[in-house]
Amino acid sequence: MAHRMMLTVLISLSLLGGCSENLGPITETNAKGEVVELVPAVIKGKKFYLETALDQETRILGLSHRENLDSDRGMVFIFPTAESRLFVMRDCLMPIDIIFLTDNLRVINTHAMQLDPRKPREPDMQYERRLKRYASIGKCSIVIELAGGRIEELGLKPGDTVSLPSLESLKEQVE
Repeated sequence: MAHRMMLTVLISLSLLGGCSENLGPITETNAKGEVVELVPAVIKGKKFYLETALDQETRILGLSHRENLDSDRGMVFIFPTAESRLFVMRDCLMPIDIIFLTDNLRVINTHAMQLDPRKPREPDMQYERRLKRYASIGKCSIVIELAGGRIEELGLKPGDTVSLPSLESLKEQVE
C-alpha cells in the first residue's frame, strides 16, 4: 500500500513538472512596471505561468493592448459562479487561444480567437457591437487564455484536464 501511495505521489509530481518547489507562483514586472504574480498550470505536460484575473476590472481588461505573449505565459480568469461565458478580443494586438474549463479543470471547449482591431475613429459602441463573441458550450467558472496557436501545438481537446495547483487559494480571492 505504501509503495502504491509513493508511486502516486511521484507520478503526480512528474505531471506537475517536478518537485514541489517549482509549483509555486512567481513574480514578474509587466509592461506597465507593475509587479504581478503568476501562478503555475500544467497543460498537456507543459508548464505555463498565468496572470490572474479575479475581479471584474481585470477580467474585462484581460490581455488587451499586449503586443506579444511568451509561449509559456497566459492568463487565468476565475469567476465566482459557473455560467455560460462569452469572451471578445477587445483591443487585442495578438491572436489568443481560449480554454473554457469545468470546476474540476476539465476542458469544455476551446477557440482560436482572431484579431478584431478597432477601426480608425470607430465609436466605442459600434466596436463593441461588432466584436465576435467566443462562447463556452456549457457552464464554467474557469477560463485560460494562451498565446495564439498553443492549443493546436499542445493537441488540447475537450475532455482533457488541466492542472492548476493554486486553484483553491485563488477561488478564495475571487471578487
